[in-house]
Amino acid sequence: MVIDSSCNRALLTGDSIWIEDQIIKYSSAQIGKAARIGIAYAQEHAVLPLRFFVKDSRYARKG
Repeated sequence: MVIDSSCNRALLTGDSIWIEDQIIKYSSAQIGKAARIGIAYAQEHAVLPLRFFVKDSRYARKG
């Protein structure tokens, strides 16, 4: 699945994208953080580690 601007205005109750009602707990060691992607316009804020992801997830884009 790719989440990009084609998902804008998608219904969250449909079949293409939805919100899971599921509790998954991760330890802090399993959570990675990095600078956000594609916000170079934010100047000095672009390098802040405000992107969080599950380490080793096949869904998290590297870089």
